Amino acid sequence: MKGSWLAGIILILHSFGQPVADAPPSWHAPPAVTQIAQQLEQAFQEFENDCNKLLDLVSGKAVDLADFNRQLEKVEQDFDQIQRAFLEEKLAHRAGIRQLPKTGLESRREAIGSIQVAAGDRGVSAGTVHAAAGLIRNMALPVIEKQIGHVPAGEVRVVLFSTERTYANALLRAGIQPDLLPEIVAQTGGVTVGSDIWIPLYALQDQSDLANVLTHELTHVVLNQMGLGERLPTWINEGIAWFDGREAQNRINPGKVRAEERALSEQLNRAVRAGALVPLSSDTDAILQAPYNVEWQDYLAVDYLIRTYGPETFKAFLNDAVRQGPERSFAAHYPMTLGQYEASFQAALAASR
Repeated sequence: MKGSWLAGIILILHSFGQPVADAPPSWHAPPAVTQIAQQLEQAFQEFENDCNKLLDLVSGKAVDLADFNRQLEKVEQDFDQIQRAFLEEKLAHRAGIRQLPKTGLESRREAIGSIQVAAGDRGVSAGTVHAAAGLIRNMALPVIEKQIGHVPAGEVRVVLFSTERTYANALLRAGIQPDLLPEIVAQTGGVTVGSDIWIPLYALQDQSDLANVLTHELTHVVLNQMGLGERLPTWINEGIAWFDGREAQNRINPGKVRAEERALSEQLNRAVRAGALVPLSSDTDAILQAPYNVEWQDYLAVDYLIRTYGPETFKAFLNDAVRQGPERSFAAHYPMTLGQYEASFQAALAASR
């Protein structure tokens, strides 16, 4: 287990220093945003330094097992500090965002059917917009149609931002409370409201991350357009978005997907051992305060449903939930009620770790 975890860490290290889009040569962020950016930079630097120390230990002729385990634990702690992404809709609703204002550079825009991809600032090149459009066409839409049976309809806007400053300013225009701005800028992989998506490219490391986020967010759009975004339990809404996003990313970089899976599973294991596991039906505050990425737990719950009862059953459940409601549709397609599944999954998760 430790050896495979180390291999994952090495894969993640190799992805550092590969920005998706070049930032402008200079800019002045609000003080709160600057502070968060500095904290993130420090966390990544500590993570990289500790990984290098771990590699030095492994490459030595004689490896002290106690030193190795201590250093590995330090690396895992560093990873915990930076693995808090994909909280977009929770934070957006907490911030009171109900509509994203129109933004984006007309000169850097590309359409995939009714989906418009645009640069949110001058740091996002036309090439980056084109690459994102290609990922939507070739990765996101096929995956979403396979899992849900629908693709986004009507006008959908995907806006890409290259820096914390431009993303933060756009969120302020959307009406976010200034005191919540640092948390959203630092922790989200994107914001989806209705059929509008904003994605901060500075939070991503490579094209596989972008494929993941685009597919994840467009899954939310489809659920919103089906009328299920507010009706589904959060764990189903986020779990299927994670499922779709990971499938798209896995087609580009399966090694990175496996590495993140090991790290997130270990994080969840520690929470279970500490008695800190939160229920699937927890409220937003409990989710945000959990000592692990709760959306990994959501993903596991949806993944188990799909693997055990098949993707067609899950697809039928979602489609019938539009007219029947999630609880009635779940009971019609699975051999238990929604509440019974939540309880049994939680018990099994706690018992198996």
